[in-house]
Amino acid sequence: MTLIQKSQMRVGIFLTVGLFIFVLCLVFLGADRSLIRSSKKFHLILDSGQGLVEGSYVSLLGIIVGHIDKINWDIKKNKLDLVLKVEEPWASQIRADTKAEVKTQGALGDKFIFLNPGTEASEFLKDGDEVIALSTMDWISEGERVFAVLKNVEKLTQGLNKDQRIEKILLSLEQFSKSLDQKTIPVLNSSLARVDRILEKVEHGQGTLGALINDPSVHNKLKSLLGISTRGSLLPAVMQNSIPAGKSAPKN
Repeated sequence: MTLIQKSQMRVGIFLTVGLFIFVLCLVFLGADRSLIRSSKKFHLILDSGQGLVEGSYVSLLGIIVGHIDKINWDIKKNKLDLVLKVEEPWASQIRADTKAEVKTQGALGDKFIFLNPGTEASEFLKDGDEVIALSTMDWISEGERVFAVLKNVEKLTQGLNKDQRIEKILLSLEQFSKSLDQKTIPVLNSSLARVDRILEKVEHGQGTLGALINDPSVHNKLKSLLGISTRGSLLPAVMQNSIPAGKSAPKN
């Protein structure tokens, strides 16, 4: 091998290695920009991941300020522990009353963490502190439930429409109501007429109930029969007849 060939081989190897290192740096730095920028890590405890994955970005008022570095399982709390890596200078603006919630972006439903900034009265969080999780409704899951209910309703209506079942049911209900009207209304009118006749006899004093209500003597006889003394009611009449006219009864 000549000297020129050796030199060309050395240059080729050097360029290959340099290009390989350059590509690695681009991939490595593009995957994690925090190598050249300082950051802080915060913990977020959630009951459900709701589609979040490691690498999902973290937004502060619509500005991407970091990403989910790790997703751990907290056995003691039986919840997910999300490690949020937030870059500076945004990391120094996370306060004790900052609240985090899971939101959905776009039609594809990509999930991310949305941070609501806290108030000036609250203290700043330190590296490793926990961010308050704001409970939010998972609209995608709720929408899936609604669609499932609508699908079941559709299946039910299709089953009822098969062989004209709905028309048959409505026709049966109509026939039943007509039969009920034909049988019930005459009986009801007859019963009301009887009740009206009974009340009319009672009002005119006919029968035992009418005499009891309208004739006081029947009431007094009934009291005597039950053992209730009528002496108290007869005494005033006897005393009135025994006192001579023009004299008044003695006062106690």
